[in-house]
Amino acid sequence: MALGGYDLFLRILLLAGLLVPVWTDLKEKRLSNEYLLFLFWTGLFLAAAGCAGQGASSLAGAAAGFFAGGGTGFSCRLLTRRGIGAGDVKLLAVAGIYLGAVGILEVFAGAMLLAGGVCIAGLVTGRTAPGQKIPLAPFVWLAVLFSGGRRIFL
Repeated sequence: MALGGYDLFLRILLLAGLLVPVWTDLKEKRLSNEYLLFLFWTGLFLAAAGCAGQGASSLAGAAAGFFAGGGTGFSCRLLTRRGIGAGDVKLLAVAGIYLGAVGILEVFAGAMLLAGGVCIAGLVTGRTAPGQKIPLAPFVWLAVLFSGGRRIFL
């Protein structure tokens, strides 16, 4: 099923907007609260403007995505005893505004699989030590790209 025009626009906008958090997470190992707040308000404004749509294009879909992303990230943070950073929880919540509840859960699963694969490869090759922290934002960005590609082109 292909993404509709408005949902495709939101996904592309999110991919562009996530470039700054990806860069800062890689370089500084932190995510800017101010920038995440900017993405939050932008997403909320766009959801309100697209209220006639369905899924992530509506305020209800944006709210569901926000709570699904934030709730999943926060649950993961609690269960892993801070294995996922607070900035990553906020990043997932904000991405949920753009993707909706189902979309952010797909992205979360994809990001965890990608990050886990890189960690396992790093452990096998000796480039990563057990317990070493890695930035999650790049994997969220890749998961947004990959999860959307299936619907964009099919």
